Amino acid sequence: MAWLAFASFHNYVNIRKSQIKPWLKARYLILSISSTLFTLEGFFLLLLVINSLQIVIFLIYLSVAVVTLFSLGNFVCWVVPVFHHLDKISKKNDKLQDLEEKDIISDIKSQLSEGES
Repeated sequence: MAWLAFASFHNYVNIRKSQIKPWLKARYLILSISSTLFTLEGFFLLLLVINSLQIVIFLIYLSVAVVTLFSLGNFVCWVVPVFHHLDKISKKNDKLQDLEEKDIISDIKSQLSEGES
């Protein structure tokens, strides 16, 4: 996970000032933060060798919190934009819902034949 954190942060730095949609920039930033937390969680688990029950319980709760944040970060980065994109496509293509399958296929065939000419 350290590699994912480094690579996503490196790409975020490269695209930070470019003319890219802000949610794409945020995707790399969220992914780098969540991957960094997940990497650090591995180091915290090394402290489990301590025999204090309170520290062990704290580290287990910390581990659960970090894994949850990592999962939520990946969900926000990869799944939420897909639903947003599909919603925009469905709004643009409302007129296609009224067409029958035969009409859609004939439109596609006519566009393909125009492209070959």
